[in-house]
Amino acid sequence: MQASEQAEAPAEGPAEGPADAQARAGEADAPGAAGAAADWAPGTHLVSPRRGYQHHGLYAGEGRVIHYAGFNRLFRRGPVEEVSLARFARGRGVQAQPHAAPAFAGTAAVSRARTRLGEDRYRFWTNNCEHFVQWALNGTPRSSQVERWVLGWRRTWSRLAWAVPSMR
Repeated sequence: MQASEQAEAPAEGPAEGPADAQARAGEADAPGAAGAAADWAPGTHLVSPRRGYQHHGLYAGEGRVIHYAGFNRLFRRGPVEEVSLARFARGRGVQAQPHAAPAFAGTAAVSRARTRLGEDRYRFWTNNCEHFVQWALNGTPRSSQVERWVLGWRRTWSRLAWAVPSMR
């Protein structure tokens, strides 16, 4: 490991797992990351697929991403952190998600995001990685994923309630 890679690890906090070390070691090999990062401006909303959800982060420039680590180590919460693009991607693809007219664009969004570095108040339903990026770009924490899940559960519950006479 090079000295520049060692500087990336936080001085305090959980130890780096094998997936983290693998992601950092293969930074240039991150799927969807090679070549694309050169096209992304600071403040670009990035999305990386995970099993059952999309992970969100804000491109900070120079191959760095600010994101809410969330439940990145099983069920242990992680803070808002700035990491390499490869560590953010964790071996998966990364795409830019366009925003028509963000209230805070470019370096202004990155500066806003950096004010929350180290924050450790992750909440799946109300303060997750998508809420964080939407807040940095638009000033309002919002998660379309959570909104879709809630709508899906409401529809399912409504259909179930209609199908079971004792629930009407």
